[in-house]
Amino acid sequence: MRADRLGVPFARYGDLTARVLVARHHGQGLGVGADSVSVSYAAEIFKPDGSGRTLRTNGDADVTRRGLNPITLSEVGGKGDTVNSDQRFEVPLYTASEVARYLSVPPSTFNSWINGYVRHRPEGRETNAAPVISVVHAGRGQPTLPFASLAEGMVLAGFRRAGVSLQHIRKAVTVLRDELGLEHVLASQKLFTDGAQILYDYAREVDDREILTVVVTGQRVFQPVVNEYLIRISYDTLGWASRVVLPITKEPLIECDPERAFGQPLFIGNGAPMESVVRRFQAGEAIRAVARDFDLAPSVVEQVIRASLARAA
Repeated sequence: MRADRLGVPFARYGDLTARVLVARHHGQGLGVGADSVSVSYAAEIFKPDGSGRTLRTNGDADVTRRGLNPITLSEVGGKGDTVNSDQRFEVPLYTASEVARYLSVPPSTFNSWINGYVRHRPEGRETNAAPVISVVHAGRGQPTLPFASLAEGMVLAGFRRAGVSLQHIRKAVTVLRDELGLEHVLASQKLFTDGAQILYDYAREVDDREILTVVVTGQRVFQPVVNEYLIRISYDTLGWASRVVLPITKEPLIECDPERAFGQPLFIGNGAPMESVVRRFQAGEAIRAVARDFDLAPSVVEQVIRASLARAA
């Protein structure tokens, strides 16, 4: 569902104009007999001369067969302040449960990455851990994770797969952020190019054997298990994550690109939506029939369905 195909992609408020950027439907969409469907949206707000863009990322509306109805600028945050924004960091596309499934990470583990945790020790002391993945505030039950969070989660999933403890994952993220001076360091290409050297030097200085033996090698490069995750992230010319090939299958079969289908998982090659393929199978259709309808090889469809429906390890 593209916002510019919904019929009414603009809303007006005084002398300002809002252009809808994202309209993500909840459910199956406008089927036969359906009058409307709930969506989440984001909008850009412009002054009459086209300047002064303000990005607001949370809101709800109904999509009818006549378009978005109703959307006002007060609903997308009013006039607000002029900001420079990147949709990969600002627009929520995924729920926590979706990203956990895309990365084959237990939901409880992923929730600790985005929410942090408080643990009460027997002696009465508390251990507090801050979140390591950024979220965007949205309404209850709405997507809260932008594309950058998926890329960040991909890196953490690689550390976890290598056997790094949660405590050491947090140490590593803190060191990388401090040394590179980037809030979203896990979504930066600098992690790929400079991260191993930084972590190696830190681990040698404080004698952190886990990072030295599990995350990086003596040649100051990432261990193969970690590197297998990192090479699935592509970067743009500014050095920020622009595409992620999901690790749910060993072969590179499914990708997420924020410029296509609102970042939802697509089959590499023909762009068939992964969730649509999985839902057809769950509805009782044979794999060969689903594969034929989406112009995919049955073996590829079977791999993705098995991986997508498997419980996160």
